[in-house]
Amino acid sequence: MKHNPKKLPLRLKALIISLITIVVIATVLMTIGALYFGFIGLFNLLGIHYDDFNTLFMFTIFYCAFSLIGEVVLKGFIYVVHYFKVKKMAD
Repeated sequence: MKHNPKKLPLRLKALIISLITIVVIATVLMTIGALYFGFIGLFNLLGIHYDDFNTLFMFTIFYCAFSLIGEVVLKGFIYVVHYFKVKKMAD
């Protein structure tokens, strides 16, 4: 018996989308939390003082945002270099 996903009830589709969204949000929050507390521990070990926990939180958020942007740019650069390398070998 085949199951057609287009014929799922609207409530079940909404439930599935909600659960996937909750899992993604929980994953992102756990990652940011691990980085935040990791930075607190690292800065404590290195003797680096910060004024406020909010400042450290903003640093963590900006660090995640900039690393995500850098990751996308780096992946694009690697893709372009690989493409031209393969194209050069084919010629």
